[in-house]
Amino acid sequence: MGNEIYTLVNTIQTPGKYEVTFDATKLSPGIYIYNLTTNNISQTKRMMLLR
Repeated sequence: MGNEIYTLVNTIQTPGKYEVTFDATKLSPGIYIYNLTTNNISQTKRMMLLR
């Protein structure tokens, strides 16, 4: 469908180690595309959600 369904973090953060909890209980099973972006690196991956 191409719709954005969730944003985990959308702030500038200082360098360090971070942990974010992703709650997918309201999502339907299927394949989702996610994007991780830093200053100069952007990675797009697929995630398979199973129940």
